[in-house]
Amino acid sequence: MGAIAGAVMSFVELVEAEARTLREKAAVTAEGMLIMFIGAFLILSGIIVAGCSLYMLLRCYIGGPAAAAVVSLALIAAGLFVLLKGRDIARHRGRLS
Repeated sequence: MGAIAGAVMSFVELVEAEARTLREKAAVTAEGMLIMFIGAFLILSGIIVAGCSLYMLLRCYIGGPAAAAVVSLALIAAGLFVLLKGRDIARHRGRLS
């Protein structure tokens, strides 16, 4: 009877330790995700500002609608490149080459 109680206590302690580890790792993961979200937001803001700046520069030379088309096509091309590169990385499990 004492062996069964000891086994149950050991199992409960193991579950408790695993839960503590999971909670700590979840906090670290959440912090990392928050930092990545903030970084992505800042990058997106920078892309928007760069696009507006390029539009304003090109508007002086080729007119408003053409400048908007050039900027939008450039951003679409960059977005497609990043999406395709991300898909390749995901398929090859993180290898960049």
